Amino acid sequence: MKKAVLFYMAGILITFGLSFLISAGLIWVVCWAFGFAWSWKLALGLWVVMLLVSSAVKAHNSRT
Repeated sequence: MKKAVLFYMAGILITFGLSFLISAGLIWVVCWAFGFAWSWKLALGLWVVMLLVSSAVKAHNSRT
């Protein structure tokens, strides 16, 4: 039972990590293209905003 929980948690961490790295890469490209200053804080903030918007849209679509 503990191994199943451990694999589940590891899967969640890997998924969130990959999601963040992909988002950070895309944000870096956009900042590079437009000449903005890129930082990990910016990438983290935009990633959290994307997660919140995605969660709100899913919640709204499930109610209708």
